[in-house]
Amino acid sequence: MSRGLPAFPKKKRGKHFVIRITLPDGSRPWLTLGETREEAYLRYADYIKQIKSQKSGHPSYRAMIKQGIEAYLEIKKSQFGSHSSYVRYCNVMDNFKDFLGVKYPGLVHLDEIQARHISEFLDYRLKEKGRHPGTVNFERDTISNMFKVLINEKNLPLTNPVDKVGHKDEPDPDDFYYKEDGN
Repeated sequence: MSRGLPAFPKKKRGKHFVIRITLPDGSRPWLTLGETREEAYLRYADYIKQIKSQKSGHPSYRAMIKQGIEAYLEIKKSQFGSHSSYVRYCNVMDNFKDFLGVKYPGLVHLDEIQARHISEFLDYRLKEKGRHPGTVNFERDTISNMFKVLINEKNLPLTNPVDKVGHKDEPDPDDFYYKEDGN
């Protein structure tokens, strides 16, 4: 009976196929898709298209950058035993948020962040702010971790743009540099 239809949530409530969605306010309502598998599949595909095209009449999955950062920091706060580690992550997120606010004030939602924004942020921290490549790589990994946590634990339909941005080259700690005068 499947007729080669891709898999989608097969939960039934009463006589209807349903999926559970998570809204930005944390509520988890059921969305009725249809009575038959074929009808449910078509509505499911339409619903996903609406979300992706931002034309959904339903409350949006889209999380604002500020909301995503706050949710990530709350999760990290509960994971850390050290307050100083939590403060370090807060500083990285503040730097990233400030950069986006100055350079890209039109960016509002997490799904709008692209690899080029991440790359520009890392270059800005490395070149304009003079941060060590190790620090910049830590900031990159922290932002990547934020996206992974929001995707895996908060079930946000995002892609991780940081995956397309490589680490910055760090100088070899065994290399010693001397001035021309030999000192």
